[in-house]
Amino acid sequence: PEAAAFYKDCKVGSEIASFSCIDGGEIQVDNFAASNFNPAQEAGVRTDWCLDIDKTLAQDPKIGQNFDRKLLLDDPNMLLGMSDVTLVFKQLNVDMQLKFEGSGPADLSEPSKIVPLRPNFIPNEVTWFTAGAATLKKN
Repeated sequence: PEAAAFYKDCKVGSEIASFSCIDGGEIQVDNFAASNFNPAQEAGVRTDWCLDIDKTLAQDPKIGQNFDRKLLLDDPNMLLGMSDVTLVFKQLNVDMQLKFEGSGPADLSEPSKIVPLRPNFIPNEVTWFTAGAATLKKN
């Protein structure tokens, strides 16, 4: 995956708080600043994404004229003060892992009519059968 963010009339640092160099000669987004202008985040960039240095240097003449790969790797936060530039990002970790899975309609018109099974006996306070076990116990 790849994403490009154009910082028109604002500095890169208005969205990205800092960059860092990671193993393998990559520049990674450390964290984002609180901002209403979020071109990288709107393009899908997250803190596990890296700056595609070669594509950024090739695509944006302003960056290409002022920096080279070594200079950016020495101090990637120099980019934070730049404006009217395009940064190209890439995701290195393409081995995605399932974090959540769900199914059903996206927007229900009313609450679900599924009724949880009520156990006749809850052995003790420490045992939890469901997230609502304490409520079931009171009933």
